[in-house]
Amino acid sequence: MNNVIIVCTFLLTAYVSIRVMKSTRDQWLGMAAALGLNSVILGMSAWLLLRTDEQVRLFGIDHANRYTLIIALPVMTWVHFLMLSYARKRMGRHKNEGRA
Repeated sequence: MNNVIIVCTFLLTAYVSIRVMKSTRDQWLGMAAALGLNSVILGMSAWLLLRTDEQVRLFGIDHANRYTLIIALPVMTWVHFLMLSYARKRMGRHKNEGRA
């Protein structure tokens, strides 16, 4: 379940961050959009899954590793940064080809 949430979040935030970067031509605004959306989705899903898990509520032990959702946040942010850097270079290359 955690992997599905991480993959869906990655795909959604990749789409949103690239759209933001293309519309504003600002890589850092795309990065901020990706970080904010990742934080909200992963934080809320981790909170919801921990809140509804009876084993955690009774014993305080999480055997399903729900904290991987929170740990995935910096990794996903780093991958988005690399992806946006690549997309920015491609956008610059296409813009320069049109001038020639």
